Amino acid sequence: MPSYLPFGKLRFPMESGKSERKCRWQRRADSRPEEILLAALDVLTEKGYRSARLEDVAAKAGVTKPLIYHYFQGKDDLVRKALEWRLRQVLQGMREELAELGGAWDERLRQFCRWQWEKWISPEWGAFIQGVVVELRQEVPDLHRQWIQLAYLGRCAVAEEILVEAGDALRPGVDPAAASRFLLGGLWHTALMNGSDVERYSDRPGLVGLMENHLDIFLAGVRRNGAEGK
Repeated sequence: MPSYLPFGKLRFPMESGKSERKCRWQRRADSRPEEILLAALDVLTEKGYRSARLEDVAAKAGVTKPLIYHYFQGKDDLVRKALEWRLRQVLQGMREELAELGGAWDERLRQFCRWQWEKWISPEWGAFIQGVVVELRQEVPDLHRQWIQLAYLGRCAVAEEILVEAGDALRPGVDPAAASRFLLGGLWHTALMNGSDVERYSDRPGLVGLMENHLDIFLAGVRRNGAEGK
């Protein structure tokens, strides 16, 4: 298993460039919503939220624009459902790979944080933040707020599940839900301040060390004395 980049079966569009899918007009009706969602993610990645058009999505998906309206209420509804759909896939991928990883709870938590950090400090993620997330905040703040909350709480839920499994290895009184939000919130803001551009990403070893120190401090605070690796 790779040290940082998981989800070999999942392709988050800003990580892998343009889709290799070949669109076809003749497609089963039950596959069309997924094809449209994939196309929407590709267009968002390429053009950003503001410049993305339903005509572009239709062309990439190999469908007509009226057909998009058959499944979605409009651009904002399509963007919201596309981001939510991809997030569900990524979270499911995380859970499956963590289950395969096995081992001690703190090592699985460390691996999970490494996956997140590698994504958050990458130039590709920085481009996605600028082209999609920032423009969402400016153009449709309610949609931006909903997606940020969903993405943040979804990742916190994965960390919380690991902390719950730790059981008696945690210090008495530690709330797994609150601890997971503290951990992910700190990592996210640290990544925003220290990564996501080409110049800083060139100092990747230093950024990885920053994340490892952050996690070491967190684990020292939540572990029961003498419970390391249990």
